[in-house]
Parts: sequence; structure tokens; C-alpha cells
Amino acid sequence: MKIGILTSFSAMVNYYSLTSVVMTQIKMIHAAGHTPVLMAQEDFTWPEKPSWCKVRRPIPSHTKIDYTKTEDLTDDHRALVPIMEENFIREAADLDAIFTHDLIFTGWHMPIGFAVRRAAKKCGPWFHWVHSVPGTVKVDGEVKPGRDFWILPENSWLVYPNETDRVQCAECFRTWPEKVLVIPHCCDIRDLHFKTAAAEKIVTNYDVLGAELVQVYPIPTDRAEAKGIMDVITMFGCLKRLGRTVRLVVPNAWCNVDHLRKKVAGLKLFSHTQGLDGRDVIFTSQVMPEFEVGVPTEVISDLMMCANIFICPTQSETFGLSLAEAALSGSLLVLNKDLPMLTEVCGGAGNAVWAKFSSSFQNTVHVDKDKYFCDVGKLILHAFHSSPELRSRTHYRINYRREAVWAALEQAILANRLVNSA
Repeated sequence: MKIGILTSFSAMVNYYSLTSVVMTQIKMIHAAGHTPVLMAQEDFTWPEKPSWCKVRRPIPSHTKIDYTKTEDLTDDHRALVPIMEENFIREAADLDAIFTHDLIFTGWHMPIGFAVRRAAKKCGPWFHWVHSVPGTVKVDGEVKPGRDFWILPENSWLVYPNETDRVQCAECFRTWPEKVLVIPHCCDIRDLHFKTAAAEKIVTNYDVLGAELVQVYPIPTDRAEAKGIMDVITMFGCLKRLGRTVRLVVPNAWCNVDHLRKKVAGLKLFSHTQGLDGRDVIFTSQVMPEFEVGVPTEVISDLMMCANIFICPTQSETFGLSLAEAALSGSLLVLNKDLPMLTEVCGGAGNAVWAKFSSSFQNTVHVDKDKYFCDVGKLILHAFHSSPELRSRTHYRINYRREAVWAALEQAILANRLVNSA
């Protein structure tokens, strides 16, 4: 599809919240395999525009006035309305949908909103984002439910980011609640924090952000057993059987000889015996062979931003740099009680969930290992659900990522197509 985004921008700046919202939408549309078309003022500039984003300039430059009612529209602005209407119809002719942002809501944009209202009869569908809470206003001393230009155009829907104020939004625009789509803003960790294309590729291809429990466990392939990788895989199998979606990303280094490649293949086969599928466990040496020798630090740092759990059954350690990185990224630590030094480096027993995984210093034999690991899994879930920080961080990562927000928008666009073709 080709999706238009109509704005009043004269420049794409990085210090204005609305340009941030639009830029994220542009990336989201492109990531979903569609073409974003930004429409703005005729003097619009964007020096760093990506090649895959189209730009059109249908809005004549004009001095803006913060109107409060329709009758105040100046003759100069009134004369602009049919010009913009014609421009919008022409520029939207090849678009599957048009998004707008506050153009039918804000007094500064009333002439543009009028042109949109006229153009919407001849093209669309239109989806109008409302970025402030609409409510009653005082006009000439009288309290009214919204301004007189707050009218939903034909062939249009309002888009509002929460359900709580949906009815109020509909009332202010003199429409039905069913005409207000509740779709949150996209707030994606890839846009906020990622610095590397490699991490974005892994996260996107394997929908890492959509999983409830995510661990990033950097290990040297030749010492995978000493790092307890099989126990980590077994624990993730238990967590999946307990009803959680999981992703274990293993940035494994020194995997550039055949016998170590075979070892990784064997670990993947073992993960299948634990009920984990091809997307649940990801070894970087397999999905990105250019990193067989080692994954760059900045890629691991990006990946760590997605994680919320760190199960560490390491058999021997002097400090544990990956443990420190996981703690700094805010992950729940699940550490080896049979390795006493971990209590010291993590700052005390109360800073982690503990399990007996055996170590170079203490060999623990479980009568029923599967049952024990399942019980540890339940302890992990209890600790996770007892933490508002972990729950909220995971909620935002899953629900406001590009894929989730775009799925809701795409459903609305396709539903409109279905209705119009019936």
C-alpha cells in the first residue's frame, strides 16, 4: 500500500513531539513493507530524508492564526481552502489511506481542516489523529462541548490513543464512539535506543519484542557448557510450558570451525526437545554468519535493551561481565546458588532469584530435575509479576512496538476497503 501522512510541517525537526510521532509512523509503514508519503507545506525541508519516503507539498505557506470559531476565518485563509482542496485531491489520488495529525482539531490549522473536510468527500479513507484531550470550551461566555469546527469529515475516522476518553472524544466531534479508533502511539525500542542495523535485523526477523520473556546470553561457543547453556535452554522450555512466550538470543563467539558449528546445531536440536521452536532460541552464529568470531559490543548492548530476564547457571566465574550488562539493562537476575561469589558481585541474595545449577565448587544432583526446573520457573514468574518495573517495561515493549500498532492500523484500512468494495 501507499500511505499518506498529511501534516502542516515546514521542517522535520527532532525536538518536537509531533514530528517524532510522524517520523515513527513513517518508519513503521516502511518496516511493514509499504510506501510512506509525507505531505507538508510547500516550503517543507528535510535534509536527511530517507530515499524510500516520498514527499509532496500540497499546503501553500501562510501565516497561521489560532482560531476559536469558524466565523473568524479571514478572507485570505478562506481563499486558500479551495486551493488546498484541489491539491489534496490530486496528491491523494494514488494513496490507499491518508493520516492527519491534529489538522481538524487545532485552531492554528482551521483552514487546512476545512480543505480536508471538502477533499474527504472525493478521496480517502482518512484517519485523523487527535493528540490532546478534547473537552468543553467556553465560547462567548457559553460552555460548549468542543469548538464549532470540530466536525468529523466524511469518509473519515478519528484515531485516539486510549479507550478511557473515547466517548468524550466522539461527543466533541459530534460523532459516534464507533467512529473513534483506539490505537496507541508507536513507541518502539528500536527507534528510541538502537544504534545498529544488525540488532534490529535479529529483533525484527524473530519478533523478539513480542515475547513476554526475553534473555540475551553472550557466551563463547567453546565454553558453552561451562556457561550452563543447556540449563538456560531447559529453563526456557519450562517457562514456555508454563504458558509464556519466550525468546533466548545467544550471541555466541568463536564459532568459526566445523566442530563448534556442529555443537551449536546440536544445541538447537536440544532446544526442540524442550518444546522450543526455531524462533524461540536464536544463535547469532547461525543467523548472522558474519559474527561467527564474535558479536560487536554495540550489537549486544542493543539486544540487551530488549531483555527482561537473565538466567545464569554459569559453573565458574570471577565477576561476570554479561551479568553486569544484564543487571544494568534492568533484567530479572536468576543466578546459580551453587556459585557463592555471585552473591557478592550481585550485591546480596535479595537482588536475584536463586537456583541450584551445580558449579565447579558444588555438585547438586536433583532427584527429579524436570520438576525442580519447573518449580524454579514458577519462582521466576512470581518474582516477575511482583515487579511493577518489569511488568510495565514488558507491557510497553510488547504492545507499542511497530508490529502491534501497525496491525491495528492495517486492520482499520483493510476493513474500510472491504466495506467500500461490498
